[in-house]
Amino acid sequence: MDDLNSKIDRLSDYVHAEFKAVRSEMKDEFIAVRTEMKEEFAAVRIEMREEFRAVRSEMKEEFRAFRSEIQTEFGAIHSRLDGLQRSMVLMMATILVAFASLILTQL
Repeated sequence: MDDLNSKIDRLSDYVHAEFKAVRSEMKDEFIAVRTEMKEEFAAVRIEMREEFRAVRSEMKEEFRAFRSEIQTEFGAIHSRLDGLQRSMVLMMATILVAFASLILTQL
């Protein structure tokens, strides 16, 4: 019976040692995978940050160009309206002169 108990104890110790070794091995594997994933995520984060900055700069430049184009168009519209206003003032002055001339000829 002592022989059986000692075999069971040795087997139990062997199984325990194997579990401990497998557990240690899995822990080391997990740490390695975790470290690798952290590095990959950091690299992706840096890459995404650089891409975002590039897209942001491109968008800023396009908005600046668009703003400049709009300002040019509004400047042209303002010039046209200013010219139209001058023409209307001259036309009103001409009409007043014509009416004044008509009234004076009737007297």
